[in-house]
Amino acid sequence: MIALEAATPYQEKTFQVMSNWFREAVTPEKEVSLYGKAYKAVGTLHGLAKGKYENSFAWRLVESPFNFLTEFGLKESATVLQEHWMEQVVAQAEVVDKNKLIGVLFEKENGVVWKFAKGSGGPFLQNTVHGYQSRNVFSSSLALEPSLYTFLDQGASVVINRQADYRVQITNRPMKVNRDATEEPHASVITVQCADDEIVLENDNYPRTQNFTWSPDTCGDVNLTIEFPGATLHKNYKGNMAFADFLAAFVDGALRLTPADFPEEEGHLQNANIKEIILTYAIKGQERVLRLLELKPNVPKVIALPEQQHGESVFN
Repeated sequence: MIALEAATPYQEKTFQVMSNWFREAVTPEKEVSLYGKAYKAVGTLHGLAKGKYENSFAWRLVESPFNFLTEFGLKESATVLQEHWMEQVVAQAEVVDKNKLIGVLFEKENGVVWKFAKGSGGPFLQNTVHGYQSRNVFSSSLALEPSLYTFLDQGASVVINRQADYRVQITNRPMKVNRDATEEPHASVITVQCADDEIVLENDNYPRTQNFTWSPDTCGDVNLTIEFPGATLHKNYKGNMAFADFLAAFVDGALRLTPADFPEEEGHLQNANIKEIILTYAIKGQERVLRLLELKPNVPKVIALPEQQHGESVFN
């Protein structure tokens, strides 16, 4: 107990001591932690005195120092764990390009969330069939914010559902404009920028099919070009989720655009009485790509508060 008291003036040291105690409850180590030694000593005393000395006041005198140091250790650990979360996860999330956020957070091997969950947070967290929750060690646990568990569960679903690449088949259909327009489109081109090459589907009002093998890790901007006799229109989708954004714009296979979507050519379109441009495609395999857009991680700023840590009597 004296050695345990000597460690408590230093927050980081206290955090390490508590981490070791929680960790060895799952994976026993040859080198027993200070908390483990103190717990074992009091437990041994309980075993020797069982049935002989039942004075509750005396036992409170024996147990109270350890219970106090346990609660103190939880409070100090909450402070340190919160600092680690801010440094290792929140700070990274705030500076990364939002289009790369999911990968930076949840990439299976190097995602900062999993590095935290396996590192600083590992001793205090467990992943169960019901999702993430606090690990309980001898009636003690670090009280963490519910938003953290929700966030970790969301991240786990990303790892499970995210594929290395996605295959989407797109077949063009005839292009249309409103009936009273004085010009009609004669061609359109979808271009997806990827690291190795461009993926292109041209539409000149004859059926063509293109298989798009797309990955948010290696593909980027999407450019849609529509050609009229008197103007060429460009609509761009930016970032590594651009292809998903492009697919999400379709309703029942149709992308409906207006002159407002093309500010630089809006005057020409109005002069040609073009009120609506309708691009129709038969699309297969887009469901899993669109599901990625549902993953909008909200990184919690606060995951642990010292004032919420209340240790229970370990020897009840």
